[in-house]
Amino acid sequence: MYTRSEKAQQKPYRRLDEAMKTDQVEFHFENTTGTLIGLYCPAFMASLNMPGWHFHYISDDRSRGGHVMDLSLKKGTAEFCLLSDFSLVLPKSSSFGKIDFTTDLAGAVKTVEG
Repeated sequence: MYTRSEKAQQKPYRRLDEAMKTDQVEFHFENTTGTLIGLYCPAFMASLNMPGWHFHYISDDRSRGGHVMDLSLKKGTAEFCLLSDFSLVLPKSSSFGKIDFTTDLAGAVKTVEG
């Protein structure tokens, strides 16, 4: 299992694409057992998440994990859940209300997730 994450950030938080330039941490796990979570976002969800598949891993003992870059399995069990709806809860803080959402971040998201 090859995963990556970023170091803990402090306020004022940098955008993820900026933080990953200096604070990306990569992990290689062998002979680990855990849960692989996959999320598929269709193209029409591009403003909320990167379209396509996105995977994260967490070990059974919760000590290892991250965004999955590569993996190989000896065995596994797959379960699927098709969602027809979702709920999005936004922060009520004044700092969230000051974020400029007019900036096109598609390139930044692609850099981090692509």
